[in-house]
Amino acid sequence: MAIFLKNVTFHGILLDALFEENSTMWQEVSSLLKAGIREGVVQPLKRTVFPRTQVEDAFRYMAQGKHIGKVVIQVREEER
Repeated sequence: MAIFLKNVTFHGILLDALFEENSTMWQEVSSLLKAGIREGVVQPLKRTVFPRTQVEDAFRYMAQGKHIGKVVIQVREEER
């Protein structure tokens, strides 16, 4: 929680509502998100990746509650 003492703000968007039929806001949010990524304002969460052979280690790591961001199990190599 020390990050909040550094004048950092977090904003969440409930994207489910944007995918509903007749949503006109999706184009606006999409363009804002793309611009934010391009300008470096929007940054992805940190992640820790475990190979599929270390599922138990990943679970133990997550269960400790000390991780920040996502804990990911890599099932296969990423396709190009």
